[in-house]
Amino acid sequence: MKIVVADAGQGPVVGIEDQDTFTEFVVVASAAVSEPQLRSALSEIGEMAGDDHVFIDREPLKALVGPRAEDAEWLRGFDAMLGFATSRGWVNEQGGVRAHIERTE
Repeated sequence: MKIVVADAGQGPVVGIEDQDTFTEFVVVASAAVSEPQLRSALSEIGEMAGDDHVFIDREPLKALVGPRAEDAEWLRGFDAMLGFATSRGWVNEQGGVRAHIERTE
């Protein structure tokens, strides 16, 4: 699952790609999005953890996924991903899931 932060010309836009891929969880940010813009956009859906990680809150993540997030099969995959992340210590006390931030050109 990839959370994408792109430059829409009037500020960053947050979207989601590969919403059915539960073996990866990453934020992919366009190089055109400045660091302050990125931090601001991500603060809407989670909490920064240093310069290259963010804890994404579950409900905003489900909102990005849309109606698919109500599907039983999708929820099973999501719950399995959260279970794995929890076992690795990648979930904070508030239940946010840690994602690495990658920059694209």
